[in-house]
Amino acid sequence: MRTKQLSVAALSVLLVTTGCQSPDGKRLSRPTSRQYGIATGTLEEVGMDEAVLTDLVDDIRKGVYPNRHSLLIYKNHKLVLEQYFDGVDEIWNPAKDPDIGVGVVHHGENVLHDVRSVSKSVVSACVGIAISQGLIQSIDQPVFDFFDEYKQFNNEGREKLTIRHLLTMTSGLDWNETVSYLDPANSETQMDFSKDPWGFVLSLKMVAEPGASWNYNGGCSEILAAIVQKASGKNIHEFAREYLFEPLGIE
Repeated sequence: MRTKQLSVAALSVLLVTTGCQSPDGKRLSRPTSRQYGIATGTLEEVGMDEAVLTDLVDDIRKGVYPNRHSLLIYKNHKLVLEQYFDGVDEIWNPAKDPDIGVGVVHHGENVLHDVRSVSKSVVSACVGIAISQGLIQSIDQPVFDFFDEYKQFNNEGREKLTIRHLLTMTSGLDWNETVSYLDPANSETQMDFSKDPWGFVLSLKMVAEPGASWNYNGGCSEILAAIVQKASGKNIHEFAREYLFEPLGIE
């Protein structure tokens, strides 16, 4: 699945303590109220040890736990902890931006952040929404119901593929995402460089019966996003914005 960017503010929340101070002298305060209407509170209110969390924040700043970009706690329906740290981030899509590497970013609540597999959860949620709207029959609907233009691949076991298999990454397709994404043998890298990503995934040979075994497969999310697009007439970005993020108050 291609790299996406989301505001950290949509996902995170200021480290809270009452009267605690880290060894480096930086005071930790209660989270401020958020524009999304999420309640905030203190660590004490939810029964959390302020001293332990103050030490944790200090250790992150010292590099004991390297390259942590933010720390948050949401407990008892309240945001009680939020802290941001400087760290290495990246915007990397080898097919489109081969020269964009990594750099140190001063992370904050309004800073765009590189995200990756969290996109899989977003796509899965969109599939569920599309089912609730009657655009998709069910998770047991065959994948090739949506891809008449690739019917030449609807054979050799691929005809058994369902949306369920894509959601659970049990497609049985020949996919290797265990090597570095800089390695040309990586299937997701091959998909990114392909002129036809959907055709690339749907034409892969079967190495297992669908549903028989799990294998991490970013191509599954690519096809799920395509199914949402085929069923709704909106690409996954438009669909997620209209039916997932906007109803949640996330811009």
